[in-house]
Amino acid sequence: MPFCTHGGGGFGQIEKDIAKECPNSIIVPGIAVNGIADPEEVRKWLDYMLKLSFWCKN
Repeated sequence: MPFCTHGGGGFGQIEKDIAKECPNSIIVPGIAVNGIADPEEVRKWLDYMLKLSFWCKN
């Protein structure tokens, strides 16, 4: 579950790097926050991650 804060570069290549280093992993959508995190954006992402984790377990 990638997440980062940044000043404009976003994730860059990190998702590809994680997939390369952890080939047996499932890479789920991450969140990249530019500057100050919008609490609503983070909440929506966390809600989505909870729903996704429930789906993956069943």
